[in-house]
Amino acid sequence: RARRECERGASSQRREARGVRRGVLAASVFLGGKRCQCWLWCLISAEKMLGAKVVGRQLRAGGAAVQLQSRGFAENLKTIQMRITSTGNIQKITKSMKMVSAAKLRGDTERLIHGRPFGKSMVQLFQGTPTEDDVAVPEAQNPLYVLISSDRGLCGGVNSFVAKEAKLAMEADIANGKDPKCFVAGDKASAQIARAFPDRILGQVMERSKTPANFAKALLIADRVISARPDADSFNIVFNKFVSAIKYDTVVLKVPNFAKLGTAEGVEVLPFPLYKYEGELESTEESLLNLFEYGLAVQLYSCMVESATSEQSARMTAMDNASKNASEMVEKLTIRYNRARQAKITTELIEIISGAESLNG
Repeated sequence: RARRECERGASSQRREARGVRRGVLAASVFLGGKRCQCWLWCLISAEKMLGAKVVGRQLRAGGAAVQLQSRGFAENLKTIQMRITSTGNIQKITKSMKMVSAAKLRGDTERLIHGRPFGKSMVQLFQGTPTEDDVAVPEAQNPLYVLISSDRGLCGGVNSFVAKEAKLAMEADIANGKDPKCFVAGDKASAQIARAFPDRILGQVMERSKTPANFAKALLIADRVISARPDADSFNIVFNKFVSAIKYDTVVLKVPNFAKLGTAEGVEVLPFPLYKYEGELESTEESLLNLFEYGLAVQLYSCMVESATSEQSARMTAMDNASKNASEMVEKLTIRYNRARQAKITTELIEIISGAESLNG
């Protein structure tokens, strides 16, 4: 009986050693034959010479359970694979948003081509340069800044530039002893202005960009702006002026309150260029009020069209850059995944050979 038990134990050890040798042979054939196998032996020898720790497997007697010492590889590979998948999904979304913005940009560009001449018709009235003999419009002491921003993000620095320009202008007015206020048309610029001047925001119009800009919408916003501060000396519109598909400039357009000039005391001669115009069947105050309200609505419509076109061009550029960044990230993560997978295979081969060596020894 003792002899039979010893024979069973010896045969079991021989079967285990034979299975390990078959694994080593299969691994060497899979990785390129004797050359790769010699490379693995050299790697093991170098690790032994350098005193490195060889991560091995704990083989149990029956061979039923195998406990891995290097569990971090599988978790790392899974995490990297999840990051590759999520980044690829983000890349698809940004590409789709770029295509949508490009389609909207074409429509906004057409509206801009037809709306610019409409806005330029009032430029000479509000932005004319008086001569030495003319009376200039007095400097505004109570300006109202109208910020034209967007209701959606992911469009680069469109809203940040508008808020920054308005903050700088308001800080300069406060330093000069003026009393500036602001009115925000849009959602994204309000938070930045509220952090700097929470008590100077008189009103806000939101969700204006759900539908394309039109003159009826500009009239409604102009009525809200005038109602927010009727005694303002000047209405300064801060917006982004479209230059090209990759460039826009942040501009401040000043619209003087002609209605207040007409009702001011001690004004004998109207400033340039108001003295050139005469109203029919109207008083001077009423004609100046109508001229100012219509001019403000026209300028607001022109600025809204410019801002909408700049927003779509900036969003298209931002989504293009995001798609490129996502593509680069996917490439880097793929390289990282392949390296981790190769390291895992190499470690498993080292473990197999180490187990074979321990059994042979």
